[in-house]
Amino acid sequence: MTLKTRTNTKLLSIKNCRLILENRILDDATIVIEDGILTSISTTGAAPDGAIDAYGCFVMAGLVDSHSDGLEKEISPRPTVRFDTTYALSSYESRVRSAGITTIAHGVGYQDNPKMGRSVEGAKELRQVILSRASNPDSLVSHKVLHRIEARDEAGVEALVQGLNSETGEMNWMVSFEDHTPGQGQYRDRKQFEAAVEKHELAPGMTVEEYVNKKIAEAEASFSQLEATRKKLRPFVESEKIKLIAHDLENRDEVQHAILEGAKVAEFPVTLDAAQCAVENGLAVVMGAPNALRGSSHSGNVSAREVISLGLCTALASDYMPSSLLASAFLMAKTKVCSLVEAINLITKGPASMIGLEKEGTLRIGCSEDLLIVQSKGRWPQVVKVLRPNEPSLLV
Repeated sequence: MTLKTRTNTKLLSIKNCRLILENRILDDATIVIEDGILTSISTTGAAPDGAIDAYGCFVMAGLVDSHSDGLEKEISPRPTVRFDTTYALSSYESRVRSAGITTIAHGVGYQDNPKMGRSVEGAKELRQVILSRASNPDSLVSHKVLHRIEARDEAGVEALVQGLNSETGEMNWMVSFEDHTPGQGQYRDRKQFEAAVEKHELAPGMTVEEYVNKKIAEAEASFSQLEATRKKLRPFVESEKIKLIAHDLENRDEVQHAILEGAKVAEFPVTLDAAQCAVENGLAVVMGAPNALRGSSHSGNVSAREVISLGLCTALASDYMPSSLLASAFLMAKTKVCSLVEAINLITKGPASMIGLEKEGTLRIGCSEDLLIVQSKGRWPQVVKVLRPNEPSLLV
């Protein structure tokens, strides 16, 4: 497989690698990249002079993460600590790149919740910082924004709608429709919500049981806001200004309702029934890589491994643990949940397609793709090197 060689090109070649393509693995492969374009894939013949020796390591496309909440934690690692957002993004960028992630969608929570360190103004600021970094040619990864809305939070929803109305030109915001109230979705089991409550969320003298009762009462009182949010988002969905992502779907009724509202993605379905219904109706299904890595959900919901084994999963997302993407993929293959090619597609091709990057996430002749060199000699895979077409490291 070869493209015609051009003159005066800047060349990079890698030899002796195990090349992971979207449908197979080529052993003892050599690839040639010219001016950032993959022009040759071969398993025969001599490698070009000066080729990098991969010493049998895997070479694959850069990882694509459709849902990462780690940036919020990087900004505020402790309840009373908050770092500058530009510093936090720079720090987190280095961390995710070292995990092999070259395209990442950062979750930005549009919510007024001081106890969780979230505010509408903070969300708007963080979005701008991410977009500014995304347009910087010196960024180490490609940055995108996942707009997370708590559907019962009026201030957050209104801020998102104002942002959508003020945007000009083409747009396709990723918007995750979420409802993290006790008895719903991820927290359909009240005890799981109680276990997730952090001490700093409680008012002085308040017990966890009292706090949960208060949240349930607030949720019941705000049902009309839930419906109002759906109504406000509908015109933007219909005009394709947003890609609606349905979060934590529990059953077939919820999936069908999400489809009626225009959702294209079922993110972290909490039951197998919801995942099956989503696939039957053409929705992409995203599961959590930490869930796949651990073998179970931290909230007691469906195991990602079960969803993957049945062929129902489109993509894995890091959620709160960037390094879990690569580790979970290799573990899925090692434990025969799926093949290694299938597992790598869940963290490359699948999420790329889901967020609208149709030309990314796979290695093929003519592509301009981020590359990883990955060794897997011990129990866990490690990223040896990241190569991106727009960086000087490729221009040798």
